[in-house]
Amino acid sequence: MVYLIEEKSGYAGLLHDEQYKIRIINHADTRAIISFTIDGIKFQQDLVISAKSLGDLETIPDTGKRFTFFAKDTDEAQQALLSDVSSQDLGVVSATFTLERKPEPRPMRLFFAPTRGGGDSFGGGGTRSFGAGGTGLSGRSNQMFGQTTFDRDLLFSPVTINMRLVHDPDRIKRLDAHPIPGRQKPVANEVPPPVGDIPETRM
Repeated sequence: MVYLIEEKSGYAGLLHDEQYKIRIINHADTRAIISFTIDGIKFQQDLVISAKSLGDLETIPDTGKRFTFFAKDTDEAQQALLSDVSSQDLGVVSATFTLERKPEPRPMRLFFAPTRGGGDSFGGGGTRSFGAGGTGLSGRSNQMFGQTTFDRDLLFSPVTINMRLVHDPDRIKRLDAHPIPGRQKPVANEVPPPVGDIPETRM
């Protein structure tokens, strides 16, 4: 399990089928609400992080599966419906932070799993050969989430942090891939004929 941390390069290299966590750090003295988008799919729930705190996110609420990177054109990527994701969105993890309006309410506990041990920071440089890929879900996550109220600070301009996940050539293969919620495979259908070309049916 590796941690995704904002890098200057904007890229984060992962192995095929590698599970990851997103490390979130709030330096502000108020709570922050975070909207996440992965591969162009926005989380249905926004998440809250306490003031002056750190947390790790390993799953999408209510899925029970962990974030897993799958290289493009693999069997797992097909199962996770990544073939239907545009190249512009594929691999992009985006988080938008908005601060809470002061005064801060009574402190709430963090809704992310606690950090265990140290995580490795990594990023790709422009000289390395990376491949495309994106996020699916696999394995099992016991991370729990709660509910809270949040009053946005309308004077604070939201801050968005983006990075792109890319495939490092070393490959590990396992068939346990699931699409993230909200990603649906298009259903193809035949093109209906022009109205004037529909043959008449005589009784």
